[in-house]
Amino acid sequence: MSDTPTTPQPGRPSPPPGWHPDPRQPGQQRYWDGHQWTGQQRPMAPGPGATAVVGPAKKSGVGKGCLIAGGAGLLLLILIGIVGALAGSPDDEKVSTAETPTTEASTTTEATTTTEGATTTERPTTTAPPTTTKPTTTPPPPSKEEVVQSGQGAAKTPPFKLKGGSYTVHYKFDGECFYGGTLDSTGGGFDYNEVGTGQGPVEGDTNLYNISGGEYFINMITGPAPSCAWTVTIREQ
Repeated sequence: MSDTPTTPQPGRPSPPPGWHPDPRQPGQQRYWDGHQWTGQQRPMAPGPGATAVVGPAKKSGVGKGCLIAGGAGLLLLILIGIVGALAGSPDDEKVSTAETPTTEASTTTEATTTTEGATTTERPTTTAPPTTTKPTTTPPPPSKEEVVQSGQGAAKTPPFKLKGGSYTVHYKFDGECFYGGTLDSTGGGFDYNEVGTGQGPVEGDTNLYNISGGEYFINMITGPAPSCAWTVTIREQ
């Protein structure tokens, strides 16, 4: 039989809103909203003298929502308890480990901190050793060539070498004597370079230019006093 609500027959008084016997389904009650029959049904109340209910039972989701919310809250409490049992400890399981490698340049410390499943790694900056710049040392200029020869009276010095160039000759004679000296080459030939001539005691300088490199000696002539001591210093200019 169809559950489609129907209206009372014309000419009959309209019943008040409420639950009334279903005119099409014996043993069932249907709700009358004051104008027409609705689609809401329920079993007939047992026993005679059943009283009509003024309002229909509203189908509300509040009770069902409360059950769902209560179940979700209980499940959440259970999950929180399990997580706390697994992750909890007296010190909140804060574990810190440090690895400290040693290098000659600097010390680097890497620290790893684990807090409730989250890991944080801190890497400090490594400082490079300072760079040392060695000062530039300028080598000293090469020393000047210098030869010192000395004697008593007339004499020839042992041979010595000159690398060649220009020279300053400083001479000194002690005693009253005539003197005359030359710078001669041991290779022979005409190579006469006067280093001084006159009468002592005396001290002075003379210059020699464009001397060729080679082996030389001092040829000193003095007179008449044989005790006349002398010194000749040849310095490169």
